[in-house]
Amino acid sequence: MIDLSFGYRGVPGMLSLEDALTIQISVRRATPGHAVVEMGAWCGRSLAAICDVAHSRVQVFSYDNYLEDSQAVGEGEAVGTPMGPATATAPITPQVAKRIRDVVAKHYFSLGVNVEVAVEEASKAGQFYNGPPISVLFIDDHHSAEQLEKNFTAWLPKCAPQCTVLLHDYLHLPYGLQPGAERILPPLGFVYVGWRVGSGIGIWTRGYT
Repeated sequence: MIDLSFGYRGVPGMLSLEDALTIQISVRRATPGHAVVEMGAWCGRSLAAICDVAHSRVQVFSYDNYLEDSQAVGEGEAVGTPMGPATATAPITPQVAKRIRDVVAKHYFSLGVNVEVAVEEASKAGQFYNGPPISVLFIDDHHSAEQLEKNFTAWLPKCAPQCTVLLHDYLHLPYGLQPGAERILPPLGFVYVGWRVGSGIGIWTRGYT
């Protein structure tokens, strides 16, 4: 059962409390009139965390292609609420995950959040993106150095001069996200901030003092 009265904690997923707080700190300072873009939504737990704090004049875009191998299938996922610890849920397939994200998006849209979701591979979506400048880019799709470079090539030109890039599972060495980011981002003016204790999200910013 999804109880969105709990916000993102009522949505199935693996996003931790510290992950959510890391995302929300960046989303809160997104420039009104700009956008927040999420790559890799699954059930929409991170999308809900974004929408919980997004400014009414910030547009939120969420992309996931929902391939069978885009997330572990057949494993129970967790739902946490402020009332207690996370509880196990039934296995979630890509089809079920997509339906849940649609419910999440419709819920926040009904509350006045300017949110759009699409079933699309993120780097391809970036090639045709013509929305507002991007203040926050949250990347949590297929974890590989190759995919990261595709995402950066497509999306970084659309980012505002003052922006933040968030990379989930940043320090997980087999994925190779850290060396890719360290090679591509500094020449574009990004500075590595680090990560919050308990969170797996690496934080890169540009234009903030």
